[in-house]
Amino acid sequence: MIYIAIFAFLVVLSFFEVINALKPKTQKMFTITIGLIFFLMSSLRWERGTDWNSYYTFFYGGYNPGFEIGYTTLVSIIKSVTNNYTVYLTAIALIIFIFQTNSILQFSGINNKLQNEEKGYCFPITILFVYFCLYFGYIYPVRISIATVIAFYSIKYIKSKSLLKFLALYILAISFHRTAIIFLPAYFIYHLKFNKKIILYTILGLFITVFFFGKATTFLGSILGGTYQVRAEVYSNSELGNEKSIFGLINMTMVFLVFLYLYFKKFKNEEQYNGMFNLYFVGYFLYVGAFIYSNTFFRASSFYTMTQIILMPYIFKIKSSKGINMILFVVFSVYFGLRMFSLLNNYWDLYVPYKSIFNTNLDVITY
Repeated sequence: MIYIAIFAFLVVLSFFEVINALKPKTQKMFTITIGLIFFLMSSLRWERGTDWNSYYTFFYGGYNPGFEIGYTTLVSIIKSVTNNYTVYLTAIALIIFIFQTNSILQFSGINNKLQNEEKGYCFPITILFVYFCLYFGYIYPVRISIATVIAFYSIKYIKSKSLLKFLALYILAISFHRTAIIFLPAYFIYHLKFNKKIILYTILGLFITVFFFGKATTFLGSILGGTYQVRAEVYSNSELGNEKSIFGLINMTMVFLVFLYLYFKKFKNEEQYNGMFNLYFVGYFLYVGAFIYSNTFFRASSFYTMTQIILMPYIFKIKSSKGINMILFVVFSVYFGLRMFSLLNNYWDLYVPYKSIFNTNLDVITY
């Protein structure tokens, strides 16, 4: 299976990276090359991924009032040039590739490794490994995938406090998926400094936050009006946490505790870790609120929790013995292997087997 092969390849490369056996140029080369593999898989796929039918129908003249202006404009531009769905898939894959690959290279600090190893350098291939296991590298993107990678890249301008550039990307993200509106506070949250007392009080205040989560969402929807109000009302009536989301909540809590430990252990004074941790912290609270109030809001938390792909590799920046690092890497690989399998298993029929434009006669399930 192609996913197993990619996983194994990334495990090997990640291992050599964390033991410092790869030169910066080699790391950058592999990061871009693997990104290109994801790009090709996304461009050449056929009848694979979630919501294939609705996007395919929309492209060929269907109507969907829920699709945002940025997305519909992009589709209109592509259709004015060609009526080919593979060209559309290639355009979407290119957007994902450009924003995501540049984000990884930017936040890993790979270009400045030799000059600035301690400030932000954090294993680009390992970041890509985490990205693949958690999101399949967005090989099967939908509108929120585009919005998420754009918002994620905008953190570059949050770091440099370039408000106008951040707002430009923020508005662009919203034009692809309106839930990106929740990312605006990130500009201020990133630069906050938390101490133990603040974090403790915030955690204790979780129950109060969760209690008002639904009311706050409905209130915000009423202020924004239109589609936001309708969706807020629909979402508030959706089902509550189920068995799968309980396991998701347990996992999110464990990951949060790991990041919290790393924060106080070594990285609370490192600007990038501090900022990414702040955003994940908010995403965790959104996730908990969504778990208790409405499963539908889980997607909103992803704009903040995606920072985990940068935070996870920091585990290997703590100086430990070779033996401990080996054990840690094994645990790391097994954990993300299970995460990848869980992701695959959730939509097995939509991912397996991988089907491309070169074998369109292959019988697969779509919806």
